[in-house]
Amino acid sequence: MKERPLLVPAGRPANRSGRPTLLDRVTDAFVARPGASLGELAAAAGIGRTTLHEAIGGRREVVVAVANHAVDRCASALRAAVEEAPDEDPVVVLRRIVAGLLDHGALLAFFFRQPAVDEDEELLQRQSDELDEPIVRQVRAARETGALRSDSPEWWAASAVYALVYVAWEGVQRGWLARLDAPELVLRTLLRGEGAAHVE
Repeated sequence: MKERPLLVPAGRPANRSGRPTLLDRVTDAFVARPGASLGELAAAAGIGRTTLHEAIGGRREVVVAVANHAVDRCASALRAAVEEAPDEDPVVVLRRIVAGLLDHGALLAFFFRQPAVDEDEELLQRQSDELDEPIVRQVRAARETGALRSDSPEWWAASAVYALVYVAWEGVQRGWLARLDAPELVLRTLLRGEGAAHVE
């Protein structure tokens, strides 16, 4: 069985018109209520069930469409974080990545709740190429500077980024954590938990 790539997060980017697309609306409805029926999803998105079926398909097709949309959103956030200053300190870039992914926490929760995503090989490959690899590259760069220890697998440290982002997002949603404090808390936890012995 092929190992599933790292878990992914989510949120809503602006499109060229500045208005949510049908897929944006369906995605928001689905991540808010993962157990909703197609009729309930359609109603929440402001369309009829028949329109949803004609535009996207049945439940499996909706899951895959939403999951691919999540990859699009998260990949966009990752590119923005890296391209802002690609040669900067990798820990600073990781902080920007964390801040960007925090806006996509609802889709991270969606992926936790949708085991059917594991069955789509093309989607899993997209996750690996467009989401996991940029995180792994920054983890590798941080190890080269000595900021992160190198005696655990790269995927472990990279997965920790996603896990910490998810927990921080949930804390913000529950009112336990201020949104502006979340990125620093995630980085501090990552560095102290995965930090080299000399890092304070």
